[in-house]
Amino acid sequence: MLSYFFKRVLFFLPVLLIVSVFIFLISKLAPGDPINNLLESNLKSSEPLALEKILKEKQKEYGLDLPLFYFSIRRKSEPSIVSEIVSPSLKSHLKSISYQCGNPQSIVIYYEYLINLSSQSINRYETLLETNNIKRLKALIEDEKVMDGLEKTKTWNNYLLTFTWNSDKNQYHQWISNILRGELGKSYRNNKRVDEEIKKALRWTLSLSILSLIISFFIAIPSAVYSVIYPKSFFSKVLDNLFFAFYATPTFVVASLLLLFFSSGEFIKWFPSYGIGYVEENADFLDVISTRVKHLFLPLFCWTYGSIAYLYRQLRSSLSEEIKKDYIQTAKSKGLSSNNIYWKQALRNSLIPIITILGSYFPVVIGGSFVIEHIFSIPGMASLTLDAFYARDYPLLFSISLLASFATISGAFVADVLYHFADPRWQLKTNDS
Repeated sequence: MLSYFFKRVLFFLPVLLIVSVFIFLISKLAPGDPINNLLESNLKSSEPLALEKILKEKQKEYGLDLPLFYFSIRRKSEPSIVSEIVSPSLKSHLKSISYQCGNPQSIVIYYEYLINLSSQSINRYETLLETNNIKRLKALIEDEKVMDGLEKTKTWNNYLLTFTWNSDKNQYHQWISNILRGELGKSYRNNKRVDEEIKKALRWTLSLSILSLIISFFIAIPSAVYSVIYPKSFFSKVLDNLFFAFYATPTFVVASLLLLFFSSGEFIKWFPSYGIGYVEENADFLDVISTRVKHLFLPLFCWTYGSIAYLYRQLRSSLSEEIKKDYIQTAKSKGLSSNNIYWKQALRNSLIPIITILGSYFPVVIGGSFVIEHIFSIPGMASLTLDAFYARDYPLLFSISLLASFATISGAFVADVLYHFADPRWQLKTNDS
């Protein structure tokens, strides 16, 4: 058993590494620039040279001045200096011209011309950046040497690639090294530590998720067992219809109805409509509990009802198949008690789908629910993730995504452990395969 789980751990490590690379690259390919968003006011007021200096300083502060990965691949027509430029408009213009020209040396000369021009005439500089055609540039560029270089095209360089090894001086290495040391960096939005931001949000998401999971299991398991034991009883039919309705009703519909009937004041105003409630620092335990319960009761209900319905349906279906098997009929013929037959034998052998659901629940525990947290204004992980996404807050997005990936892998590992305890034959099956 130990050797099997050791192999699983060794398998999870490279998977986690591959996922981290994938998350990093996807985030970098996303449109928008976080530094530009951060300095939006400066973008409108600064001169080109001053702006470039500001952006470079800010990039260096966040480690964004380094190459993305351990190696870089670019077209031979594009000089390395283009990758070092921060201004989006200047970089885009030079890339477009380099693809038409194909001569990297000429692009470097043209870049120096633009830098000099930006300090002399901003209007002409901006006009050149808006002109992405070499033929049209001829009427705007007075320096014949610069223009002659651009007209000497070597377009075949567009089809040749240049490989550059960046060693460990790259953004990914810096980020993953900090992660392993427990340093998640600082948020672009407010310059606060990412781990502190995650801890604040994770506190509420974990509280709601774990409470929801406990309540779901305590209600769904006994209900499913009772429904299988007494399938024709009135209470069993009520459970079937009730949980079917829960399963079929979208969360946002239930949340909206709960706010309308129990928080709006038009019908009943038993609960606050949003937030987690304000608690003073010197408040006693009962005041804290009272405030939190009032604010979190409706979100917790929305978080839980669907899980109960899903667990109930899955377990009831599994139990219904299990009690038809020969060993159950043999146990009944021997006169064993219903408690022994259903709770100790049938239920244990029906837990495999429930364990699978439990393993898949790990990322939900970490990630939260966008719908519930948004409707009830809960400052949890889902809200934090959405805010980070809109702000292009990459350190925060990276950390949340990697945490969710780790939760997914951990869920699969925990499920493997529980499979073995629920059915000792599971290890033999996995070893045989």
